[in-house]
Amino acid sequence: MALVSLIGFPASSGDYRVKAVVSSALGLLALALLCVSPATAAPPPVSAFARLPAIERAEISPDGSRVALLGGPPGERIIYLAPVDGKDSVTVRLGQAWVHDITWVGNAYLVVNFSMLDKGTNYSNGQSYAYALNRNVVIDMQGKLASYLMADANWSAFAISQPILGVLDGAPPTALVQGLDLSPDTMGYKPESRIQPKGDDLIAAIWAVDVTTGKGRIVDRGNRTTQSWELDASGQPRVRWDYDGELDEISFSARAKGRSAWARLDMGAGDQALDFLGYSDPEDAVYLSRGGAEGVRLFRRQLADGVTTPVALDGAAKSIALIWDPHVTRPVAISSRTDRPAYQWLDAGLGSVQAKLSRAFAGRDVYLASWSKDHTRVVARVAGPSSPPAWYLFDTRTNQASALGESYPELAGAQLGTTSWITYKARDGLEIPAYLTLPPGLAPGAKPPLIVMPHGGPAARDDFDFDWWVQALATRGYAVLQPQFRGSAGFGDAFEEAGHKEWGGKMQEDLIDGVLALGERGVVDAKRVCIVGASYGGYAAMFSAAVYPSVYRCGVSLNGVSDLALLIGSRSRAFGRDTAMVNALETMMGDPRANAEAFRLASPVFRVTRQAAPILLIHGEDDTTVPIQQSRSLQRALKEAGKPVDLVVLKGDDHHLSSTASRTLMLESMFTFLDRWLPVAP
Repeated sequence: MALVSLIGFPASSGDYRVKAVVSSALGLLALALLCVSPATAAPPPVSAFARLPAIERAEISPDGSRVALLGGPPGERIIYLAPVDGKDSVTVRLGQAWVHDITWVGNAYLVVNFSMLDKGTNYSNGQSYAYALNRNVVIDMQGKLASYLMADANWSAFAISQPILGVLDGAPPTALVQGLDLSPDTMGYKPESRIQPKGDDLIAAIWAVDVTTGKGRIVDRGNRTTQSWELDASGQPRVRWDYDGELDEISFSARAKGRSAWARLDMGAGDQALDFLGYSDPEDAVYLSRGGAEGVRLFRRQLADGVTTPVALDGAAKSIALIWDPHVTRPVAISSRTDRPAYQWLDAGLGSVQAKLSRAFAGRDVYLASWSKDHTRVVARVAGPSSPPAWYLFDTRTNQASALGESYPELAGAQLGTTSWITYKARDGLEIPAYLTLPPGLAPGAKPPLIVMPHGGPAARDDFDFDWWVQALATRGYAVLQPQFRGSAGFGDAFEEAGHKEWGGKMQEDLIDGVLALGERGVVDAKRVCIVGASYGGYAAMFSAAVYPSVYRCGVSLNGVSDLALLIGSRSRAFGRDTAMVNALETMMGDPRANAEAFRLASPVFRVTRQAAPILLIHGEDDTTVPIQQSRSLQRALKEAGKPVDLVVLKGDDHHLSSTASRTLMLESMFTFLDRWLPVAP
């Protein structure tokens, strides 16, 4: 993505204003949203699902005077700077840039985080390279480009990303950005960068950057193993985490207020090992968790004296996370998930807002996305599996909510699939949770064809939320099973670790056992099944269609992995052999140098025979996470086996379906493929 598409955007005034639409009791809002027009017999068009969200992020300024909305029409990304109290808004057009996030620095500047592609050929060795570089630009409240952060930091230009660690309002307003610096230290592990120098190391550094000019200065440096820091509200680093790639060892060090020396945190070991959740400034303490068979436990440890105190949880949970207040750097809630999110609020005021909105939007989940520094104005995202996200601004002083807009306006009033939470037993007795979405208007006793859709990661999970891909399938008559197979995150350490080195084994059996369970329950037609997925899910689709054609009639892989050893090799070449990324892959998959045969058997490219089910391959041309070579390799193997195969190349797209055009082509290609190999009508 050319940088010029970001630095050349025009600004224009508009009529986008925040208007109150709800009474103090919020009852009118809930009623209005239920009064939608009846759905027509025909499903919504593909374009209604494939469009990039009209609103994907909404952030309120610290003083609560403006809401910045990232979204726009299907073909471009736009930022709306919308004054809350009725003044004209400003529209900032970003074109088709890969925009990821927006962050306020004070009340007058907004940082826009985006990616751009850097690819070419290294003429010294003839090897091609491709990196998605993550960068930041700043716009002012007139929609003008104010600066390009770190433009003068030469060594930081080699960083893959330049994450913002904190912001300081003042004169000048400052962003604290992680970059790189040159170190004379001895050779060793190098931080993630595009070059691996043969002399001095590049090390991580914290830069204080004036957002009005983009120029910065180094305020702290790490050592050769430093990965990142946690800062307090004044911008001082309080926790540093390091990773030694040669030892594959993570460590944390802390520096209490008033002290200059770093002290290593005791994180335990074995069954007593602790996970780091974050640093709280008002308490000058860190939050830690420990998993176990009976659920996770939460602790708070004071940095000054090391006193560790248990934090009581409302109920048992396999996994938890903390929600933080960015204005004061403290946790405001403990979140957990089984089938859907649950919150234990540490901030009573925000908890009250979430409770009021949850009552008004019964059946949907309310997520508090951002709030003003004084917590009087709160932006909320309201959504559910069959309810596309809608965004609201709530004022605690008037008890009124204001509609900001919908993420998928073309789906307003559409009848969508119904999602339920189920569990089933794997063949070895392990309980596997899953989401099952059934088509809208399904007749009693009807058994629709099934799409098995494993998620990416694989150390990730699906959520009780709107999924445009799932709903596009459901509205066309398919049931969709999203198994949370072993190896998925969020269900405890033991469950996740049960997937290690099982990519081509028990993880795939978990998917088949889900098909069998639904067939036994009479919910779907278990003889009419296709497997569809992206990234790791794309790998599972490749593997399952090649190895289990008796279970799956077909497979659709988006940005999938066909050769596991090649994936590790490409990551090693791009970032270094002893990086956290490569070692994490080897933890999940194994070491290809130690067991080449296991890698061969787990790689779809080596498992293709003439019995393989039909496979549709779709891949982003500029995917730097799973290079398109992975799909091209499987395409060749299928052709050599005499199997018809199509590879749909998403021009100019990355790993994440980052354009409406790519999403549209993906859905259209998939439905054409399904119409041939798994039509809804038998």
